[in-house]
Amino acid sequence: MRRLTFVTFLALVIASASKAQQFDVFIQGQAPADMADEDVRFHMWRSKMEPVVRAEFSLANRVCDLKADQRKKMAAALGSLLDSESEKAAQIKPPKNVPNVRGGRVVMAQAQQGGIKRDALIVQVQHVIEPMLDDKQQLSYQQELLSRSNFRRETIVDNIVSTLDKRLVLSSEQAVAVREALLSDDWVDKSPPPLHAFLQSAQYIPQIPDKCVMPHLSKSQLTIYKGIQKVSWGQNDWEDNFGFGQALKPIDDVELPPAVEQIPAKEEKQPDETGEEEPDSP
Repeated sequence: MRRLTFVTFLALVIASASKAQQFDVFIQGQAPADMADEDVRFHMWRSKMEPVVRAEFSLANRVCDLKADQRKKMAAALGSLLDSESEKAAQIKPPKNVPNVRGGRVVMAQAQQGGIKRDALIVQVQHVIEPMLDDKQQLSYQQELLSRSNFRRETIVDNIVSTLDKRLVLSSEQAVAVREALLSDDWVDKSPPPLHAFLQSAQYIPQIPDKCVMPHLSKSQLTIYKGIQKVSWGQNDWEDNFGFGQALKPIDDVELPPAVEQIPAKEEKQPDETGEEEPDSP
């Protein structure tokens, strides 16, 4: 069974193309960015989160056919959310990184992202978008979100079944049964594997529930299946933590406002020589 479609493959290629930007922060010929600086961390996080927010904004714009005033209000609200979430993320101080040289350039690996998740940001974006839609737009938006979720689930399962088929030589009936069992189980919603993993390793199989596979196999297939190594990708996976979308920026129908610079604190009035504060200038 070979169910890897061109659309799926394209999605995987796009995800893989963006991977490099997640792990390295460098400027060729210069020292690495000072990640101890909160302002540096803020702008790093904003640049990582913005493509995700912008893509979700674009989805709403295209699906709901937003009016100009809706786009304007939504852009302002999403810009505020982006600033707020970037400020929260910047509060997490990373451990010190030791610069090293790779291929003649200075490289500094980014710190762990402290459990900050891409999907959690997407949920917050959706909470900002939905109240700004009318009833008809909300229905279209919810239907599109459901379709996207189902497509992702099916893409993951189809890749797993395809990989299992290469190892176990499944019959058509077996492949259908395993696919239906995996889709009906909630494992894919609780801990979905990253799409790019299937492109990076043709033999990749995540930690799937055996109850969805083993009852449908023959004795000889069971022996092979029990020997298959299943890999857990881990919580710091780059795609889940904002790596997706960094290299390619195809969204051109919506814009987000730039970061709001912090307003410097008002200087305290200094008392004059008599000990009284100087009055405000008219």
